[in-house]
Amino acid sequence: MSKKKKNKKKNNPQPKTSPAIVQTEKPKAGSVQQPLHVDTDDTFHAVVKTYEHTQKWITLADTKSGLVLTVHGVLISFILQEMVLWKKAVVAGDVALETAYVVGGLFVVYLTLQIISFLYAIRVFFPRTLPVDYRQTRHVFNVGMTIAFPSMDDKEKLWQEYKALSEEDLKKEYVYQIHTDGHVCSQKYSCLRSSIKYLLVTLCFAFATFVSTAIFIS
Repeated sequence: MSKKKKNKKKNNPQPKTSPAIVQTEKPKAGSVQQPLHVDTDDTFHAVVKTYEHTQKWITLADTKSGLVLTVHGVLISFILQEMVLWKKAVVAGDVALETAYVVGGLFVVYLTLQIISFLYAIRVFFPRTLPVDYRQTRHVFNVGMTIAFPSMDDKEKLWQEYKALSEEDLKKEYVYQIHTDGHVCSQKYSCLRSSIKYLLVTLCFAFATFVSTAIFIS
């Protein structure tokens, strides 16, 4: 009996399978492939992260503009002290009239460039918003309409609007706000770049003015 069983096992060998090889069927021509499933929670998380990054860029632009304004304050106070000494030297007759005109021209150009750079830096802080769509509800990011609540009695109405807010509406408002913040961020950095460019040229004329006054006064 044992020999017959052994013969049966030899005659019917079991096929070997290789777990390392996985065969995939190629899609047939004309067949419609099913779209990949995307987790809505991951999508919403990515949208929120994008919104947070945009807010950080806006804050960074305001911080850099504040540093530019600080440089302007230090620079103008330093140059004005030099110009006071220069004026005294001109009044006393220690400086030739032609030299006084040259240094005065440098100072005027410096002051003009600094004013332009200063105004661009101030514009970074100006509040910017896109036109408000008053057909929308007054929740989440619609700041203009939220502030415009006429009285404290409207709190129940606001609660009803929040309560009726669906997940799709919330995603839509986040995306709309990202678009608004992107527009604001673009304008802020455009003004900041212009302010820094004018500041660099201002520093060159400030240095020329300082060297001229130092040479002729001494």
